[in-house]
Amino acid sequence: TVTTESASKVYDGDPLTAAGTITGFVDGETATFTVTGSQTEVDSSKNTYSLDFNKTAAESDYTVSKSIGTLTVTEYAGEITVTTTGGEFTYDSKAHGATVSVSSLPKGYTLDTATSNATATHVAEGTVTATCNTLVIKNMSDVDVTKKLNIKYVNGLIKINPATLTVTTESASKVYDGDPLTAGGAISGFVKNETAIFTVTGSQTEVGSSNNTYNINWDGSAEKSDYTVSESIGTLTVTRQSISPDQQDPDA
Repeated sequence: TVTTESASKVYDGDPLTAAGTITGFVDGETATFTVTGSQTEVDSSKNTYSLDFNKTAAESDYTVSKSIGTLTVTEYAGEITVTTTGGEFTYDSKAHGATVSVSSLPKGYTLDTATSNATATHVAEGTVTATCNTLVIKNMSDVDVTKKLNIKYVNGLIKINPATLTVTTESASKVYDGDPLTAGGAISGFVKNETAIFTVTGSQTEVGSSNNTYNINWDGSAEKSDYTVSESIGTLTVTRQSISPDQQDPDA
């Protein structure tokens, strides 16, 4: 009587084997009995054996009754988490992407590829969903088993925030003379030599005060949505002309 055991396990790259026994030899006769069954890949097979009548027992004196077990290897069924991480970035004219991380894999599995194609460059693209576009998990036989695994995908987000332009217009003052008072200004903070047309528009002719205003014309290479503006606005002040009494018209 030959009996080989059944066994099962989750794939780990190592061969699954199980024991077996042989009974029924007469008067201590012997033969060489070996359990030969082995299952490494995800599948099932018989737990085979070999019986070599190379010792005291004669093969012709025996028949063999068999109870053969099954060796079963199953795919890993636990949850594997794939996390794509984006982020928030200040506009710098560069494309910003995402990274992909994979939770610990059980023995026998290796991560081959985990990448995301998601990118964002401009503020106007809004919030971009970052997913894992390419995932390849292989077993010890270098077989792609990704689609057979229980994978949970956690997506990320990529957002571009505007860069800051700094606008400064100067303050100035003078005594009224009938000519408009103006003053200069400057703009800074453009990324990678991007441009827009900056003009100081402030003007004060009459007695009084006003802001030294400006205008930005976005006809250059810069996109308005990629920037916010921080302002330091000057004041233009025209004061009254002073007239001395001895300069007054005597007939007035």
